[in-house]
Amino acid sequence: MSVQTLQFDSKTDEIIDDLKRAFRVTSTADVIRRAIALADEARRYAEPGSVIVLSGQHGDTKIDLAS
Repeated sequence: MSVQTLQFDSKTDEIIDDLKRAFRVTSTADVIRRAIALADEARRYAEPGSVIVLSGQHGDTKIDLAS
C-alpha cells in the first residue's frame, strides 16, 4: 500500500468531514477509498454520453460523466 500526502482547500475539508459522519468512518482515507470505489463502478458501467441519476425525496440529481 502506498502512502500519499494530499492537500485540500477548506471547502473540500468540510465536505470530507461531512462524508466521514455520513459514512460513519473516522479517516479521510476511508472517505477517499469509498469515493474511488463509487467512481470506479460508475466508470465500469458508463457508456459515452452516460449520466448518473441519483433519486431522492427532493427529486433527481443528474451527474454527467463526461464533465
